Amino acid sequence: MHQFITKIFLFFVPFILLTVNYMTYKDSGGDLSRLGKVSFDDEYRAQFEEEYSLPDKTTALSSIDLSQAQRFDILTIGDSFSQYGTTGYQNYLANRFDLSIVNVDNGYKRENPIQMLFQIANGDILDHLKVDYIVLQSVERDFGLRAEQSDPQKAIHSKDFNRTFEAPKSTGGQSAGFGLFHNIINYTLFNVLYNFDSRAFFSNAYKVNTADSTLFSTQENEMLFYYKDVKHIVYNTEAAAKTANKMLNLLHKKLNAKGVELIVLPSPDKYNVYAEYIEDDNLPENDFLKTLEQLDKDYIYVNTEHMLTKNIERGVQDVYYADDSHWSPVGQKLVAKHLYREITNTKDGYLSNN
Repeated sequence: MHQFITKIFLFFVPFILLTVNYMTYKDSGGDLSRLGKVSFDDEYRAQFEEEYSLPDKTTALSSIDLSQAQRFDILTIGDSFSQYGTTGYQNYLANRFDLSIVNVDNGYKRENPIQMLFQIANGDILDHLKVDYIVLQSVERDFGLRAEQSDPQKAIHSKDFNRTFEAPKSTGGQSAGFGLFHNIINYTLFNVLYNFDSRAFFSNAYKVNTADSTLFSTQENEMLFYYKDVKHIVYNTEAAAKTANKMLNLLHKKLNAKGVELIVLPSPDKYNVYAEYIEDDNLPENDFLKTLEQLDKDYIYVNTEHMLTKNIERGVQDVYYADDSHWSPVGQKLVAKHLYREITNTKDGYLSNN
């Protein structure tokens, strides 16, 4: 009996030690902090508390009746970059410039926003939902694939929209116990393996050294970014940019026929924006947005890549969250101001007198 108890004790000792070690991990809530099991001080996110408490002056599309006539200045549609609520670029536009904005929100399951907008353009929704501009946002790493995989002939009508795009019911996911065990093991492994490989060999987050410690208010000479920023470069070729531009010009034509101007708002990959600051960078270059910017286009193109990199060069910190792959409130404000300037600089821009 004594030997049995001893074996049981020895069996659990490693797990107990790993659990105690895991208790030092501080999950900031950022996706990269979570994926890479990299701790961040509580004060990092606390500095944005004022932005987190802004009043939300935007409207969620899922909250309105599409069978009734509605009027907004701008409709926004995109991926996770467009789902930041009070700190999103949409809410800054609404608060600072007094614009009425409706967003295709998280009430709908995550869809290819280019495909979804084609379906909206081909249906009757814009006959009920009157807007002057539609802002189509997409993260850079998925832009080429999304355009290539979109069918420009598909349509969706107001009576079917909510049912077609309703959020899927949760399937439960991992059990809490298994998830905790998985996190404990990865936290220990990643802490060791990041010393030998910038992706810890199998992490979903890169952790690289930077030549500048002032890029983020954490004052660290390191940066995290999402592994697909690199993995998907192979899809973002010159041909993919040309295909995307062709699809966007067609989308603009469809929307313009309904009196709507299309604004394309790309979200550059975090890796791409900060690439020049990475030490010993042997990862591939991504020229997708540079290629897209140079092509002839009928829609309004917002060159976020150039604007964000210039602000970083000027010393603006936390343009992207240090612990996340998305724009921080700092970056969201910069994007909102730049987007507003692009609209008001267009010929006959209806916002020019605001």
